[in-house]
Amino acid sequence: MKVNSMLKADSVVKNFGGLRAVDRCSFEVEKGSIVGLIGPNGAGKTTLFNVITGLYKPDAGRVIFKGEEISGLQPDEICHRGITRTFQVSRELKIMTVLENMLLAFKGQKGENIFRAVLKPTYVLEQEKENLGRSVEILKTLNLYGLRNESVAILSGGQRKMLELGQALATGPEMLLLDEPTAGATFGETGTVVNFIKWLRQKQGLTFLIVEHKMEVIMNICDRIIVVNYGRKLMEGTPEEVRANKEVREAYLGREG
Repeated sequence: MKVNSMLKADSVVKNFGGLRAVDRCSFEVEKGSIVGLIGPNGAGKTTLFNVITGLYKPDAGRVIFKGEEISGLQPDEICHRGITRTFQVSRELKIMTVLENMLLAFKGQKGENIFRAVLKPTYVLEQEKENLGRSVEILKTLNLYGLRNESVAILSGGQRKMLELGQALATGPEMLLLDEPTAGATFGETGTVVNFIKWLRQKQGLTFLIVEHKMEVIMNICDRIIVVNYGRKLMEGTPEEVRANKEVREAYLGREG
């Protein structure tokens, strides 16, 4: 691994019956970078996310995070190691408020232990107060504070995506894997999400791997871009190199003639 490597996929393979969704795919993500993962529909992008975050176990190959193999660990174990991901379809609890959803996201909540809750209530209240303050801070940054007491059910698709990003941040990650973070977002909401990601990298040193179909977002935010097709890595390079690559254009648009 490179000295500054945060995440490494090493010849990862994932099969579903006779279908090979990920085919010996290898790449690295450097610490503190924003890396895009793009490709046509069905190219294997979300499957790669699922392998990295423990929803699927690779059939071959390894996933290494901060120098340690995490292949085959459970999703909660991987989250505790420092990787948090979002999903294509937001998974908030719609019967609860925006603020309540935020408060659920924090790891290691002391009130979940019944003995601690009964015997050390002040200790629990101090943590809840801290989590509340952090939730308010995140919601203000995402322009959701005014909706904090509203049911998640009334949020637009873009607002739900922003809330999910806020929840991911509340887990205290070192690396975020974002699956379509601006899907369903308006132009203004997309700008808020993009600026928030840039701020998190600059101020908190977070590392990002992002699947996103809005090419203007990927091209403007990423340091490097990995292109996959039919489960294989087609190429990797800067946004300028990817934009100029003939194979990438053919993968998206088909061969001419």
